[in-house]
Amino acid sequence: MKAFKVAGLSVLFVAAAAYAADGVILKYTWKKGEVVKMRIKGSLEFSGTEITVNMVNQEKVIEVADDGSATVEQSVVSLLVNIGGQ
Repeated sequence: MKAFKVAGLSVLFVAAAAYAADGVILKYTWKKGEVVKMRIKGSLEFSGTEITVNMVNQEKVIEVADDGSATVEQSVVSLLVNIGGQ
C-alpha cells in the first residue's frame, strides 16, 4: 500500500514538473461589439491626508481584422477621487 502511495505521488510530481517546464499559452480572440468594464480602486495616505480613487474603464471592440488584430475604443465611465473626505 505504501509503495502505491509513493508511486502515485511520484507520478503527480513528474506531471507537475512537466507542466511547469512547458509553460502555459493563453490566447484571446476578440469579438466585435464586445464590451469589457474594469474597476480600479486605490487608496493612499499623503502627508496625513487619506486619498481614495475609484475608476471604471470601458473597452468596446469596434472592428476585428482577419489577422486577429482589433480596433478598440477605450473610455472612462466614472472617476471618483476623494481627498480627505471631500
